[in-house]
Amino acid sequence: MVRVSVRNLGVSALMIEGGGRRILVDAFNDLIEPTKVLTGDILLFTHDDGDHFCPDRLPVVKNMDITIAGPPSIVKPILMQNKADIEQIEVLYTNKYAKRDSISFDNIKIYCFNTQHFNHWDPIHNSYLIEISGKRIYITGDSELTKEQAENIGETDAVICNLVDEAYLKAEIDANTALHHNLSYLLKVRSEGRTKMVIGVHLLDFDWTVEASDMNKLVEAYGFSNIIISVDPNQKIMI
Repeated sequence: MVRVSVRNLGVSALMIEGGGRRILVDAFNDLIEPTKVLTGDILLFTHDDGDHFCPDRLPVVKNMDITIAGPPSIVKPILMQNKADIEQIEVLYTNKYAKRDSISFDNIKIYCFNTQHFNHWDPIHNSYLIEISGKRIYITGDSELTKEQAENIGETDAVICNLVDEAYLKAEIDANTALHHNLSYLLKVRSEGRTKMVIGVHLLDFDWTVEASDMNKLVEAYGFSNIIISVDPNQKIMI
């Protein structure tokens, strides 16, 4: 079976590679340098907050074999800046009464879940289940994985979750307390998420979360081998 690699490019930006294709998740935002796109890339967005989506950073992909997918809120900004043709944009949105929206590309299938943004913020927000090269990867985006959602998703090879503690974001607690809050959430995802691996992101290049290196040291100190904290944009996590 082909292995799939995941890189956290910064914040919650991901590069997922498998079977000769790349999926770039939230990779064009206002906090990190944009990645060079390649023919066949899928550019996937969870929501339109600036640390996840910035049309100014998106390259012009008109007339290229590149697909952009995400919630309805990303479409107008992309078209207003003439970055892509309308035919290249796939709108993904699933409300709780509808059949789950999905798109397919060769050996890749992406299922859309409309989820609630954490920390009392309310944009149109998607989470995604990606099936690629025989692997199942769930990306929470800026939402928390609940037990009910985990049951709907089923077993996965990895859950990639964003670690942004609201109290630390508001400077109400210190870093050590926030580290343990994050660890508690990671353990909850591991126990309820029906997954083989939990990957924590949104710590690199984001000033309002704990340091990725400190989070990694805490996880390693407890010996949790199936919880991975991305500490470097070049680090490849193999699934």
